[in-house]
Amino acid sequence: MHQLAEREFERRTEALFASLASYLEHQGERGTPGVDRLADPQSVAKELCITAQMSVDDLNRLRRQFALANHPDRAGSDERRNATQRMMIANMLIDREMKRRLSQRPSSS
Repeated sequence: MHQLAEREFERRTEALFASLASYLEHQGERGTPGVDRLADPQSVAKELCITAQMSVDDLNRLRRQFALANHPDRAGSDERRNATQRMMIANMLIDREMKRRLSQRPSSS
């Protein structure tokens, strides 16, 4: 049982690091929050890089990381509207994936 838990932990950790590495890889392209960043679901989804292997905890971490890099409070006044739209889209996409994960859990009856 312990080895199984260890393997599962390693698998999740590797998946998280892979998604984080992909996310960080694109951060050099970011520039200033909200500037020249498309506020459409496809662009935000591509930037988030959500994978089927991500757990609810992984998705929560992704939300925090995205907010740190894209939050409207970190954008200039002329970019705030776009940054707000991007955050709304990111939250919607992450919420949808979290609901999907939670609905796939077996019920405890």
